[in-house]
Amino acid sequence: SNTATIDEPADAPEQTQPAPQASKTTGGSGYVAQLASFRSQGEAQSEFGRLAGKYPDIIGGKQANISTATVAGSTRYRLGVGPLASKDEASKICGSLLASGERDCIVRKQ
Repeated sequence: SNTATIDEPADAPEQTQPAPQASKTTGGSGYVAQLASFRSQGEAQSEFGRLAGKYPDIIGGKQANISTATVAGSTRYRLGVGPLASKDEASKICGSLLASGERDCIVRKQ
């Protein structure tokens, strides 16, 4: 059982390694205004297209941010806008979309 406790801490750094690599490609830390989650990347992309077309003043010119998450054993594609510079900016986007009648928007730290 000693080897098991030695192995566990060694595994921990491997799990945290992908995060720094991901943040480099997206320009560092930031916030995401998460709009919805879907079963496929295609659905997430087409929803972003719909929202960008419907709300050009809110999310026009912003980047789609699609990340995967495992929910109840299945992969979900989370659609967001970002990375955004501040939590306030993400909150404003969510507030504007919710005020315009969209049902779902949460602010998430990237």
